[in-house]
Amino acid sequence: FFKQKTAYEIPKRDWSSDVCSSDLDASDEMFDLEETTAHELTEDDLWQPFSQFEPELPSERLQVIDDFADKVEIQRLFGMSVLCKHGDYTGKLGTQLSAKFVRTWRKKTRLQHDVDGHVVSSQQGWLRRSRLVAREYNWLDVRDDVYSPSSSAAIVKLLPALCMSESFCETSVLGTLDIGDAFLQVPQLVPRVVRLGSDDYVILRCLPGQRDASKLWYQFFEEKLQKLFGATVCKEQPCVLKVERKVAMVMHVDDILFLGEQSWINNVFLPGLEKEFRLTSTVVDRTTGGSFEFLKRLHVVEANYEKLTVFSESKHVHTLWERFEKVNGKAAKMSKTPCSVTPNGSSSEMAELLSEGMAAEFRSLVGVAMYISQQRFDVQFSVKTLASSLKQPTMSSWRELGKLIGYLKQSENYALEMNKVVKGSSFLETLNGACSNDEQRPNCLETFSDADWSGSGNQRSTSSAVH
Repeated sequence: FFKQKTAYEIPKRDWSSDVCSSDLDASDEMFDLEETTAHELTEDDLWQPFSQFEPELPSERLQVIDDFADKVEIQRLFGMSVLCKHGDYTGKLGTQLSAKFVRTWRKKTRLQHDVDGHVVSSQQGWLRRSRLVAREYNWLDVRDDVYSPSSSAAIVKLLPALCMSESFCETSVLGTLDIGDAFLQVPQLVPRVVRLGSDDYVILRCLPGQRDASKLWYQFFEEKLQKLFGATVCKEQPCVLKVERKVAMVMHVDDILFLGEQSWINNVFLPGLEKEFRLTSTVVDRTTGGSFEFLKRLHVVEANYEKLTVFSESKHVHTLWERFEKVNGKAAKMSKTPCSVTPNGSSSEMAELLSEGMAAEFRSLVGVAMYISQQRFDVQFSVKTLASSLKQPTMSSWRELGKLIGYLKQSENYALEMNKVVKGSSFLETLNGACSNDEQRPNCLETFSDADWSGSGNQRSTSSAVH
């Protein structure tokens, strides 16, 4: 039910599906991984058994694994023609680019093959992965060439809402695309030099971390979609694209949520993209339902698309819980409400400022809560109130933060539920069962707003909310 959908294949000594045997032979001068693995590490050392949380290894052992993962990444980039030796390049070069290796644990499905290339086993695990990332700092200079359209918490809900009301096309389905190594497929405007260790290399394609990489990738992918399918871009939200009434997409860098006709997606859309990109896709069948992940949120669709439930990642709630307990000296109390109805605490607590260390932790924890509140409408008022105390947090603010964390812990399994509705029906019509099945009804867009009109007993300020 919660099965991870993405797969990461590492056949023996073949570290990327984009690296062919000839590419490996050409890079033997730089790294002889086969010889290295024979005496030191193998691909098995990059994997750890699957668990709920990331593996924790001794620092010395982890450093050895990271060094090996860096070598694997260098060879992979050579095989993809992303890197070349500085001495082998004779063209024009741009400014030097600073870069570093970023190592992370990734949840992946490990596929093991026999000598004939057939999959003999499939098992989830944690992969220690290294990626070369650019370090291009935002100096005082102002650049207007780095803007890239991105999604928002509201826009991400657009396609599921259209799907559950069949407002885009009849019998539509949802799915996701993950473009592998998206930036590495985009040519640099001008190749740049990067120093790794004591050697200089030339970067021929974009690296994650470049300030203009997201924009260049967006333009590159948009042009591909227009060429392959005649896609059009939404002027108001350029991260939203569509191909007539066949498919609609929301782009979040290299992650794509799509909605459209199941047969056209399976027979035309996905095969067309697979000829151009290395991608992982999930399509939720109209009849059987299923699940997919998008932006670290699990979407579970019931059969016949009767209901869609979106589960947020619980990692950040655990982070709040553990960090608050560490600073506070004891865990937050479980709570059934996210905030107090009236100011809680004595007048001395309301006036007592937090110490410098506690104030810094307060601001950090409220920042995490602000991220969570994008999907949790029930805590937005509480988070907004706590954010108003960021400049001078008090002991009373700290107590209210504990109450919010206790509520989030108690309700960490809450999810957003979207039910199938009739196209064009309002919220009240759906609630009272007064919907008509008129196929000619236009789409219905509703917003709800509220204000408490001087609801603050202390400052007589007004709070408003719009959903």
